[in-house]
Amino acid sequence: MSNNKYDLIERTSLFGEQIILFVKKISDTTTSKPIKNQLVQSGTSIGANYMEADGAESGRDFNHKLSICKKEAKEKQEKPEEKPEEKTKEKPEGEKEKR
Repeated sequence: MSNNKYDLIERTSLFGEQIILFVKKISDTTTSKPIKNQLVQSGTSIGANYMEADGAESGRDFNHKLSICKKEAKEKQEKPEEKPEEKTKEKPEGEKEKR
């Protein structure tokens, strides 16, 4: 990592990589697959959007593109509400249920 603690290109890239490594540790279930997909998409798009903002043609364009990054980052903080009927433990896909 560079000495500049504000090197957002590098930091957002590392964040995306960490999201991918984290998601790989989660078992695949019917519920987890779309959540894992959303985490990877929004976690990696922050860096891509920031790089695009960094190349903005005007201050207004930069602010707009940076607001997209902020929105994506906020999406990471929101946790889906779990409904009581969804609290049942799911088996990973491919695992058969015992009868």
